[in-house]
Amino acid sequence: MEGTVAGTPEGHLRMPEGTIWPFANHPLLFVREPYDPLYTKVFHQLEQRANSFGMMSYPKRILTGQPGIGKSMFGMYVIYRLLTEPTAAGVLRSVMYITGTEESIYVIDRESATVRRVGGHSRASDVFSEYSAQLAAGMVVVSDSFLPPLPGNDCAMLVISSPGVLARARRKRSNLWTTYLYGGGVPLCMPVPSLVEIESLRLNAFDSMDEDVFKARLEFWGPIPRRLFSMQKGIDAAYAHAARKIDVATIFNAADFVAKKKKKGEPAVGYDAPAYDAPHRYILQRCAGEEFFERNKVKMKYSERYFYPAKQTYFTSDAWFKLAMKKDAEKNWRMFEKISTSLSDARMVRSAMGSIFEARSCLILSRGGKFPIRDLRSGEMGKIRITEGTPIRWEAKQSLKALCEVSAGAPLIPESESNPGVDVICFAVGVVPKESNSKRISNWSKRGLGEATHVPMNMTISKAHEINTVGITNVAEGLGWSAGGVKFPLKETRKTAAPKDATKSKEGVERPFIFVIPSELFLEEKHWIAGCEQHTTAGFSYPTYGSLHQYVMGVDATAEAPPKVVIDAEFWVAADRWTFKHGYPMKPTDPTNTCR
Repeated sequence: MEGTVAGTPEGHLRMPEGTIWPFANHPLLFVREPYDPLYTKVFHQLEQRANSFGMMSYPKRILTGQPGIGKSMFGMYVIYRLLTEPTAAGVLRSVMYITGTEESIYVIDRESATVRRVGGHSRASDVFSEYSAQLAAGMVVVSDSFLPPLPGNDCAMLVISSPGVLARARRKRSNLWTTYLYGGGVPLCMPVPSLVEIESLRLNAFDSMDEDVFKARLEFWGPIPRRLFSMQKGIDAAYAHAARKIDVATIFNAADFVAKKKKKGEPAVGYDAPAYDAPHRYILQRCAGEEFFERNKVKMKYSERYFYPAKQTYFTSDAWFKLAMKKDAEKNWRMFEKISTSLSDARMVRSAMGSIFEARSCLILSRGGKFPIRDLRSGEMGKIRITEGTPIRWEAKQSLKALCEVSAGAPLIPESESNPGVDVICFAVGVVPKESNSKRISNWSKRGLGEATHVPMNMTISKAHEINTVGITNVAEGLGWSAGGVKFPLKETRKTAAPKDATKSKEGVERPFIFVIPSELFLEEKHWIAGCEQHTTAGFSYPTYGSLHQYVMGVDATAEAPPKVVIDAEFWVAADRWTFKHGYPMKPTDPTNTCR
């Protein structure tokens, strides 16, 4: 290798024309900033030195970290320096290189300048025995993506592997792992590339790459060179498809991800297949130094402590963070729903059942459509149309009127608990009569359903439910009920005796209010029927806002929203959709926008 690999002015290593570096599939080995201090200051060139007991020994170190950030290339960098730089004693060293499995063991002999495969049919322990003299004399074992057994005699070892491979090895051979830790200390982490490094790599090795593609990948996948600069056709779609199929348990336990065994008759699948390496692509394993240095501005850069694993993990991009948070919320909701359903006869979960119905109903209403409705005063039946739209959350009542103007009829959902008794505000057509005809009910069955207005709704699974004054007052003020708006005169629309509350209304003005209940309760016609208008708690100002004309609407939440199928479909399709354009994935504008 010496005399053929040329150094560039920027300090990188370039193969001769027609030759590429393994793993990089590129003639340039981009030497990252931490490579030299990690090799020289932390690993001490993998030379023999005195241990804590004062005895001379070879180092045995483990390097891990986020897949795709240059760990394997660091292995190539170490091999290059081992073969080209003599030790302090003037000794040139050979290398035993292991990649992926003990069947792929190669001896790179420095003196003869040859590479020989020695692990085709032998176990790693047998190979170590065969080369015991060379290992004791200074040959260095560099193992990539494989945790080999320890040789019988002392030798220098460097294991480079992703967290997932190490986790599998740790589970299978816990005693070996303990021995590694005792002899080599804490596994260290390769730092994630900085944006400066990413840009430099692009300019030095991938300057022909489309800049829009590069920027889109960076925003979507984060600073992972393997993802950013892959030239494989269709790789974005392949990785994204694999990622979509991974459940939340894999997302949050990426280090424990275990690849599935191949089925009989299927071709062998390596650990670098998209389905197997996808979890780590959006969970960042960082160094303690990256976290500590950024926070405290302490100049500990590239000391051994700098390379310790950080206590926290990070997402590679904002898009993946929001997506995983949403996935986690959906998983927890399904678990909550399952537990609550199984205990539906217990009082303690009654509120949980109501919450489940509320969440499902919000989802159904956001799709829009016609829904059956009953006037709680007259008992007359009909249908109203709800406008579809992605739900918008609101917190301050002062923002309601503006949201109504720009929401295009999308459902408005209270953000906090400061609006009790109002679960959603929908844009409904048919609950208020046309100005030309004051009879509401008769208009339901005609093509023109009547005027459209924002109607506050309360979801409930109970047989009776009072209207909370605090919540409805907030909505009344937010919608501007005191200043007019959509209304209808009591004297023209009343079909039965008006409730006592309505007589307090200024000029006989009424406002629509809808209770949303399960379809089975709606069809029973035992409780939510004519004459069953619900009580409003004390304090609501009828003279200011008008009386509440109450309706009940049935929603079949069970049929429309089976918990797993629909939630999974909504998760991956809805919320401004994750799409592919020009062959690379695009970040959604708001992947967390959901109705509950």
